[in-house]
Amino acid sequence: MIDQSNADARQVDAAIAHIRAGRHQQARELLMDVVSRTPADYRPQREEGDSLVVELWSVTDFLEYVTWMREAGRERNILWAANAYPRAFYYLGYLAIETGDLLGAITLLDRGLQLEPASAQLANEKAQAFLRLGAHRLAGPLYDQVLASPGFVSSHDRAVALRGKAFTLVEEFDFDGAEAALRQSLDLEPDSTVAMGELEAVQRLRRTAGKRGTP
Repeated sequence: MIDQSNADARQVDAAIAHIRAGRHQQARELLMDVVSRTPADYRPQREEGDSLVVELWSVTDFLEYVTWMREAGRERNILWAANAYPRAFYYLGYLAIETGDLLGAITLLDRGLQLEPASAQLANEKAQAFLRLGAHRLAGPLYDQVLASPGFVSSHDRAVALRGKAFTLVEEFDFDGAEAALRQSLDLEPDSTVAMGELEAVQRLRRTAGKRGTP
């Protein structure tokens, strides 16, 4: 089963390459094939002897996770295994969002969250689907969930959640809160042109609202 999981993780990697090249149908076919083999007893972490095996989404995440565990005083022998099935549902959700199938995307992302309930990546993408639906009041709690998680959340996923939270705060005309969230995201990813552009946009909106008077 481990060999199959590793093969499926490589197939997800191949699907991602197709997505980056704009070959979405080929990517979708590979991802649907992967999720068809999702184990009924799937767990993102497992004990193997005296080691903890964690299925994180990238080597960068794994290195951050090891540091996070060490700083929390939980010294373990930790092994990384490539993530296949939650990651496949994430990219299927992403593709559904790209085609405008927002309700379908939420269903796919929920299936991923059933496998990995604490996944910040899946929660952030589900929030994105809600934003595209115009349901920012449903997106906000998902971002809050990521930011308040007592478990491991990578710096990138935390920065993504902060940018998303800023968008929901703008919708509520809370420009101070939105600016604070974007500055926190820049503390995590100082070179993010996305966050810098959004910060400039919030500042412009604040000036415009100040001239017209906020609702």
